Amino acid sequence: MMALPISFSFEAEIDKSKHNLEEAHLINEIKCFIERNKGIDIQILGNKLTFKVSFWGMSFDYFGQIEKGSFEIAGNKLLFKFYMVRMLIIILIMALLMAYETNEIWVGALCFITLYGGNLLTALIKYKRLVVRLSSGTAEEKKNIM
Repeated sequence: MMALPISFSFEAEIDKSKHNLEEAHLINEIKCFIERNKGIDIQILGNKLTFKVSFWGMSFDYFGQIEKGSFEIAGNKLLFKFYMVRMLIIILIMALLMAYETNEIWVGALCFITLYGGNLLTALIKYKRLVVRLSSGTAEEKKNIM
């Protein structure tokens, strides 16, 4: 049986030729970005920043699709890991309700595949671009996300 994808990670190489930021400065920039986008419980331990997203933040907020995430600077790489368990549970409940109301299991399956698949695809594209832009260091790239 295949496990459902609920945890994802991306990494990008930090371009030190475009900027000369210290790790603490880059982590602080990421912290400010998360605060502006309704991240809560932000903790910084060395080169790692972890955060959560409020349940009520599930809307059109930048981090609305995930429940928690972490950024880490490891050498010359920026790593981002995020979890989508809450979204999986909510969409699974919605799909089960649709299947129950229609008495057709395929309607529930279609509901699950389209809702979770669409949100998953959107999240993968959005957060991959986020990591690349944060690691690029150029003001123009950061202006597009911050």
